[in-house]
Amino acid sequence: MIISIIQLIISIFLGIISGLIPGIHSNLISSIMLGIIPSNSLIPALSIMLGVASILAFYPSVFFGMPDDPTMISMLPGYNLYLKGKGLITLKIINQAILFSLIISILILPLTTVVYPLLYAKIEQFIGIILILAMLRLFWGEKRLLPAIIISIMAGALGYFTFNNSSQPLLVLFTGLFAMSSIYISWDNRSHPIKQQHPDESNTEIHIGTNILGIFGGFIADLLPGIASPAQVAIIFSPFLNGKPIRYIEFISSMVVSHIVFAYSTSMTIGKARVGVISMMSVITYENVLMGLAFFSIGIAIGVLILEFLIKITDRMNFNMNQFNLGVGVFLPILIFYMTGSYGLFLFACASALGVGAILLKVKRVYLMNALVLPLVIYYLFGG
Repeated sequence: MIISIIQLIISIFLGIISGLIPGIHSNLISSIMLGIIPSNSLIPALSIMLGVASILAFYPSVFFGMPDDPTMISMLPGYNLYLKGKGLITLKIINQAILFSLIISILILPLTTVVYPLLYAKIEQFIGIILILAMLRLFWGEKRLLPAIIISIMAGALGYFTFNNSSQPLLVLFTGLFAMSSIYISWDNRSHPIKQQHPDESNTEIHIGTNILGIFGGFIADLLPGIASPAQVAIIFSPFLNGKPIRYIEFISSMVVSHIVFAYSTSMTIGKARVGVISMMSVITYENVLMGLAFFSIGIAIGVLILEFLIKITDRMNFNMNQFNLGVGVFLPILIFYMTGSYGLFLFACASALGVGAILLKVKRVYLMNALVLPLVIYYLFGG
């Protein structure tokens, strides 16, 4: 048996924990699973966990405005829809877009195994320049240009320093930049959730063209390092999204899944897995790719079912939002201190302050992604 029932249950449970609790990133869960799952069951176990976590991470991003990584930062418009009473409708559309993207991405996966090596061989020496152009594209049309540049430079400097001085740089950076700053903006005088409209066939229809575009965005994200965030890719494709938040969210949902599916391909073909969990699997053969995708699909299916269950019960849940924010706000610093020590906690505090600063300056938080991009630019242009 490739994976036992106990291992399956553990993978699902850890996927739920990773998806629903801000700060518990799937990379962190994967590092734990490496020590408790036998090597011959690692690919299916990690793939199932990744599938479940990837879906359920949309829930806290939409309902609490608490993204904790560069992927979920792109779902902040979903929180705005929640504030308008359309959170359940948003989640229903996300579920449909995810299933559509999974099917199409797997169907075209064999083509990517041919295309990725050809394209990467041609652009590898220009990746540093491409990343600079991608950064400049973020500033195009920006009305608050000076604050955006300042935040970008500070984020880049913090990122470079953290990557060179922390054992868990991604955990420290993105939990501080996004999750903690989200606690700040979501803290208000509301003690209870906002009443939500119920989804039905008339308000949950997906747009096929937008989802195809999202799948292509996932393909691009796996080709280039540093711009794997859907928020960054969405800016490139923004002229095609008609400025509608729900279309933007469909694009993001499709891209999140295709990005992971195609990461299995790049892991095998160019030796570059743009998803941390997949890089831990050492996926190097076509058979391993197929096995990983099969179990990832199972994880997606389980995650979709759980999300459907949450959609049905959310309106009946009655909890204090500020108490939830306070609980997460206490939990995250403790987690950071446990994982990285006092110095990591200091860097986490700096990242949190920078994230709040971006909000106070009314700067789009996508510029905080330069904490990842600028260190990569330095690496590809100067070798360190």
